[in-house]
Amino acid sequence: MMHPLRRLFAVAALTLATSACSGTPTSPSDPSTGASLIGTWDGTVSNHPGSYGYGPVRSFVLRLNNEPSASGYIGQWSDNLGCTSSAVIGSVTRTTTGISVESLRCTDGDFYLTWTSASATVVSGTCRGSGCTFRMVRR
Repeated sequence: MMHPLRRLFAVAALTLATSACSGTPTSPSDPSTGASLIGTWDGTVSNHPGSYGYGPVRSFVLRLNNEPSASGYIGQWSDNLGCTSSAVIGSVTRTTTGISVESLRCTDGDFYLTWTSASATVVSGTCRGSGCTFRMVRR
């Protein structure tokens, strides 16, 4: 198992690379309002390829107790496959924001969400898998 700080740097590198490919800078919150992302979010996932022994992730609930820029674990995850995790790590760089759900058994490892747009009520972006996208709405 990789040390959490080393994992955070790996996630930051991955989200930076994803943003560089898309050419779309993102921010951790709505830049016009500075809205917090703390709260409960209902999400849908499209085009997740699934993993060995499990179907694709199609929906999730993400509870953020801290902003993605905070250190350590920042929230809880549950999904349509019955997987749950409190090992949610945020990643914020100069150009991207994202999270990694660590060691999620239903996805054969870490599950990444990288923001491509964010507001106080809706966040959307890319996820692990070719063509995988997500959209989450604040409860």
